[in-house]
Amino acid sequence: MKFIIKSAFTPIQRDLMLYMIALTAVSYQLILYINFEKINLDLSLYRNSFIFGLISTFFLSSIFMYLYLIIKKERRPLKIYLGYSIIPIKHWNESLNFILLSVAVSIIFSVYTSVKYSIPDIVPFYLDPYLIEFDNFLFFGTPPWKITHYIFSTPIATGFINFLYNIWFFIIWIFLISFMCCVKHSQIRKQVILSFLLCWIINGNLAALLFSSAGPCFYSLAYGVEGPYTELMAILNQQNSFLLEQGSVFSVWALSLQDLLWQSYVNRVDGIGKGISALPSMHVSMTCLIAISIYSLNKKWGILAWIYALLIIIGSIHLAWHYAADGIVAILLTLTIWFSVKKLTTRKD
Repeated sequence: MKFIIKSAFTPIQRDLMLYMIALTAVSYQLILYINFEKINLDLSLYRNSFIFGLISTFFLSSIFMYLYLIIKKERRPLKIYLGYSIIPIKHWNESLNFILLSVAVSIIFSVYTSVKYSIPDIVPFYLDPYLIEFDNFLFFGTPPWKITHYIFSTPIATGFINFLYNIWFFIIWIFLISFMCCVKHSQIRKQVILSFLLCWIINGNLAALLFSSAGPCFYSLAYGVEGPYTELMAILNQQNSFLLEQGSVFSVWALSLQDLLWQSYVNRVDGIGKGISALPSMHVSMTCLIAISIYSLNKKWGILAWIYALLIIIGSIHLAWHYAADGIVAILLTLTIWFSVKKLTTRKD
């Protein structure tokens, strides 16, 4: 009995720092909940999504694994497949820890979304005019979106950029699950997951509160004035109409999502994916983290990951989600977190 209990707690003890991060996030939200009436305290916001995601990932990966064995022309694919299938049962303590860690991550996502949704109530949007000035300063008086739309001027280019921007959700899910399962490489695993969680808390909540901003697509609506992004929004709408008329597989999906987010903000409807916050960009932060993590393991794949990160930075500006400054700050904060965690985990190990 003692051996079973000790065996069960071994992986949990290894990942204790990750669980402490989740506890810190909950404490942080509780403090905000006590001090601000409009903060919603719902730690189960992502529970069903995580359960669905884990089950879907398990079944899809099982199907792909079996197909891979058939394509490789293994003589006994079913036997090899069943051998892989019993690994979660054989290493039940790691499976238990994986489930508990998934719960901890879903709690952090719930905290992130709840706080992000309430940012304008805690710190009203104020930084956008300064971010516009900073962008113009960086690009010598030229709004950066004009540069991206000059280079990627066609509707199909915008639609493709939007596609890359949208699949970000699936990429970070695969990234997270892969490293959660990568228990044989404990050092890099701990560094990646710890950095991942801290990015959502520090960049997604703390920095977003400090630098409360709405973003280009919401500028006119948030400040009640004619903003400098009217032309950009008109271009995006024109390109979207063209793509829809042509029956393209791509469209500017960002426009409908932006409308949905603004309506949820106006009508005070919270939920998964809700909330408005520009600086720092979590799309850029996560793709930067993915790129530096993969590059540390494999330079060739890492270069591809950095190319994708660059396209996400371009997309964040091109689709009116973010200012250029949002991406720059996100990269600086993410790299700071990454190297700080590396120093911390290396010293401890």
